[in-house]
Amino acid sequence: MTAPSNAQNLTGLKPTMGRVSLYGIIPLSYTRDHPGPLARDAKDAAIMLAAMAGEDPADPRTQGLPKVPALIDAATPVRSGGRVRLRWNTRVGVLPGYADGSSETAAARRAFLSELAAIRGVTLVEVPYPDEWDVLTGNDLNNVRLPERSEPFMPYLRSDLRGFGVSVIGWLQGALMGANEYVTGQRAKLLLLERVLDQVFERCDVVVQTSPTPFDAIGLPELGFPIGFTASGLPIGTILGGLPYGEDRLLSVVAAYQAVTDWHWRRPADPPAARLRTPVSRGRITAEEAAEQSQ
Repeated sequence: MTAPSNAQNLTGLKPTMGRVSLYGIIPLSYTRDHPGPLARDAKDAAIMLAAMAGEDPADPRTQGLPKVPALIDAATPVRSGGRVRLRWNTRVGVLPGYADGSSETAAARRAFLSELAAIRGVTLVEVPYPDEWDVLTGNDLNNVRLPERSEPFMPYLRSDLRGFGVSVIGWLQGALMGANEYVTGQRAKLLLLERVLDQVFERCDVVVQTSPTPFDAIGLPELGFPIGFTASGLPIGTILGGLPYGEDRLLSVVAAYQAVTDWHWRRPADPPAARLRTPVSRGRITAEEAAEQSQ
């Protein structure tokens, strides 16, 4: 939800794993799948999640979790003296290098942080990357999901590989991964979760992110939303990550930001009609290119 929302100038909420049932959803990764809504703004995302969230007898992962909070109230901006303020005072963690550089994205991130800091109740705080962050969030950890992705489709992998296109290498990697590697990866995920909670969230309540991958892998909630456009009209988004079952806090921060900005109401320009009519020539790719695309 977060990466597509950033690419389309939408607001995408991926709740804590288990908050929304997976029953009836095509599986991708048993230990990582957690669906959520794509919407125009935080209020609409809250309305949708309020309808989607809760216990489902068909999915045991939804059982026994904390009560779904008042999401719609959380996504309703609070005003005091004619100014927007946060519903709850919130420390927003900023990771090293988040807004560094001269790119359009970096400039949009700096403007976002400035707008956010001006909202009453927001405190920006610098937070560190957890120990061994690069190792724990690299491709090796990400590839642990591959056996889970392959398992439901083993009959098709055995009968006809042509339906999987260039991504077939990744599916086969999942089918051939050893149990030792898979179990080690699951332990690494728990270690990453422990370090995020202990080393990042001890200093903040929500944290800005440059990628959905780490929080996606460990089941924490995240909310992607628009913060600007490039000179060529492409949307620029960012992502906030939160504590387990803290969707209401994420919604409150983004709702306040969207109450003082209008990026979420702007629509990207349609692509030129000529580009839509011109067929794309994909040609052939090498085995190395196929392997790279499968990661």
